[in-house]
Amino acid sequence: MIDTVHIFSPAPLVVSNLPTSWRRSISDKQVPDPDGIGFIPASSFSFDDGVSGYHAYGEREEIRYHRASLPRLLFGHNGKLIKSQAELDAAMDLLQQNAGEICNASFANLHYTRVDLVWQFRGDTADFILAHRHARHPRIHRDPIFYEARSMALKGSEMRITMYDKVLKEFKCQGDVVRVEIQLKGRRLMEELGNGNKVTKIDFYQCYQTYRRILLGFDPNPIATVSNIAEFLAIAERERWQSNGISAFELYTKNLSKRHLRRLQRDMAVCRPEVFKINWAELLPADATPPAVEIMEVSRFAEQKRQ
Repeated sequence: MIDTVHIFSPAPLVVSNLPTSWRRSISDKQVPDPDGIGFIPASSFSFDDGVSGYHAYGEREEIRYHRASLPRLLFGHNGKLIKSQAELDAAMDLLQQNAGEICNASFANLHYTRVDLVWQFRGDTADFILAHRHARHPRIHRDPIFYEARSMALKGSEMRITMYDKVLKEFKCQGDVVRVEIQLKGRRLMEELGNGNKVTKIDFYQCYQTYRRILLGFDPNPIATVSNIAEFLAIAERERWQSNGISAFELYTKNLSKRHLRRLQRDMAVCRPEVFKINWAELLPADATPPAVEIMEVSRFAEQKRQ
């Protein structure tokens, strides 16, 4: 239910004997001096753990921001989902342990600056994207961005909704796991998860209800599932698709023999294309999360392919 989180929790920097998986970056810059007259040198720095994916950013000998994918911390990869408050708490404990490698992290006064809500569904990502191609969300006024046939995003100033083929992203082959992410930050984050205040704790049930409520803001279009040319032309005739006054049916059949034409007309008369319709209220029950759809880690997938 929760993937990446950003938190603000200042703590004094303490570094000794970092594991080899960690990387430290330093950037020098000029900042205004306390009197506001000139500038003084200051350094910002970041730490990245290549194993857990934990990232920290700080200035002036103090870690200030922490970022991590909670499923990756807990399970080793984010193809699995955080499915309960107990798993959420365990992942946050691991985040604090990672932070403790480089600073005196207590997380006593933390607040979240970004929270990504996520779930995965069994289905064809192309169908999900087609159904939402012209569906607008009341809280995002920009047009969707289509990265490819199996990935789209709607970007608002403080909320982003993304749909993509999770199997394709992880394993570079098309799959049947649709990942839908909602990124919240700024005032929208406080509105949704903090009752208008800074978010100092995240509750699993509240996150799910927020995720559900946001996706119920969509009214996806029904789309026909087409498996042959007769079904396609039947839809074209029903919708009266034309090019310069010439119907799609006429354009396709102009060079067909009479025998083929009659056969096609007969097939069109009896076909009833199925309609794919997404109902978010059914996909996301009000009282509990739906069954989790998860994928294996990349190494297990590669081993399975070799076999």
